[in-house]
Order: sequence, then C-alpha cells, then structure tokens
Amino acid sequence: MHAALNRLRSRRRRERREDLAERRRDQGELGDPEGLHLREAERTQVREALAALSERKAAVLALRYSGLSYAEVGAALGVGAGQVGTLLRRAEAELAKELEKRGWRT
Repeated sequence: MHAALNRLRSRRRRERREDLAERRRDQGELGDPEGLHLREAERTQVREALAALSERKAAVLALRYSGLSYAEVGAALGVGAGQVGTLLRRAEAELAKELEKRGWRT
C-alpha cells in the first residue's frame, strides 16, 4: 500500500514540475536572458550549499528530488524506507541553513 502511495505522489510531483516548466515556456520566461542568468546563479548557490553538506545528506536530497520514492531512496542509501523521511527532513534543514549563510534570497 505504501509503495503504491509513494508511486502516486511521485507521479503527482513529476506532473507539477512538468506543468510548471510548460507554463514558463509558454510565458517566454525561459528565453529571457536576465531570467536565465538569475536562475543559473540560484543553481550555483544551491550546488555550493549541497557541496557543503555531508555526502549522505546531499545524496538523500538529490535522490528524493529527482523523483525517487522513499523505498527507492532507502534502497540506494542502504537504509529502511522508514528512515528516509527523517534523513530528508534533517538534510533539508541543513541545506536551508547553508543557503541562509550564503545570503539566499527568499
């Protein structure tokens, strides 16, 4: 049952990301040179903050936000699916602190 719910959630997240990307393309946002520069600067900040995290925390974030389910993330990291939520919350909190240190704009 949990695997099915994870798959549904994953599909919904992917659909939201695809819809957002399509709306941005329709609005011409992706063709705006200033917007492209700002997004690249944000990506650089996030990459630098991720590099400051432990390998495990960076991995749990990368795996989960690439669309994998808790079970899939757990299997990749060698932990139980039940631990992934805790690992993810801790990694997100640490990433937020790193971004704040680097002057991340909200």
